[in-house]
Amino acid sequence: MMKIYKTNINTNVFEETDKIEKGVWINMVNPSDDEIERVCHDVKIEQDFIRYPLDLEERSRIDIEDNQILTIIDIPYAEKTETSEGFSTMPLGMMVVGDDYFITVCLKETSVIKDFETNKIRDFFTYKKTRFILQILYRNAIYFLMYLKQINKDTEIAEI
Repeated sequence: MMKIYKTNINTNVFEETDKIEKGVWINMVNPSDDEIERVCHDVKIEQDFIRYPLDLEERSRIDIEDNQILTIIDIPYAEKTETSEGFSTMPLGMMVVGDDYFITVCLKETSVIKDFETNKIRDFFTYKKTRFILQILYRNAIYFLMYLKQINKDTEIAEI
């Protein structure tokens, strides 16, 4: 699934769009081969940069190649089954392509990214890429701490 968002630079209105143009945020969740090819063609990046974060075993790192910067981080998510709840992590790729595009890639929908899509983040603009990365990192830390508190609470209950 792929969604494209843009913040209007004049009005600062955040909206979904179909057009890949300068200043957009392209959010890719478990993208199909066609979606990967379209983005790579339109944005002129290597497919590897999009495929790396789709590997659950990918480690956190930063890769720089030409005018592309790929940052991969681990983000937490809750795994719920009928009998229990657990927590795990998966890679999230954030790509800055020149001064033109910001791309996020992940295997599953996550709360970290969903908060941006639903406009829950104050002072979020798709055309401010460095700020966007810092906001994602901050939101990621919030979710790690929230899940850690839940683990501590569950541990205390189990010890009783």
